[in-house]
Amino acid sequence: LEVVTPEGSVVDSSEVRGSDEAELDQNGVLLDVLKQYGMWTGDWTILDQEWARVAAVADYPLSPGFVDGTSGLLHNCREYWERHRLHGIEPGFELIYQVMVSIGLGSIAPLAAARGHRDAADRWAEASRRLRMATLHHPVHGLVSDGRLIKRKRLDGSVQEQAVALPEAQLPAGVPLAGPDAHRLNPDTCSILPVAQGFVEAGDPLARRT
Repeated sequence: LEVVTPEGSVVDSSEVRGSDEAELDQNGVLLDVLKQYGMWTGDWTILDQEWARVAAVADYPLSPGFVDGTSGLLHNCREYWERHRLHGIEPGFELIYQVMVSIGLGSIAPLAAARGHRDAADRWAEASRRLRMATLHHPVHGLVSDGRLIKRKRLDGSVQEQAVALPEAQLPAGVPLAGPDAHRLNPDTCSILPVAQGFVEAGDPLARRT
């Protein structure tokens, strides 16, 4: 938690990023790691000693600037491989951000309840459930297309199929994103992570088609 700001944003490459470039999956991973650490060691002192910081990590992705008013999904201009607006990542919904935040909130909610933070526990459990349902089932913004999990959608619900770097990115020669060929975003190996994490069951037709 030393790499977390008081507001709950995770420091990235020793830099505090603005909301457009926040890697929201890191918040979910940290919350899930706290659960796994406690389950393996029986040591829950960090939750009691650093509860304000833990709560900030959980609440940060649920800030109004990230949450879409229609679907409840989380959006900004950063993606799983750390590219952002200059690399052609348009404002939209990143699959892994929804998945890991949902998993993390689902992990921290029962721990919060066990420590008497019932309001927070209920809020996070419900947010976890809503994110999962919207990710898999929202008719416009859900991260499923043609029966497969896909990496990213724009704010209007269309699939972002490729990234086109802006001149300001000043990419060096030889970088694939700077080449003349289209840089496709789908398929992407990160689309399998929800299956590996148990967000989607491995035997589910969605996992098989993905």
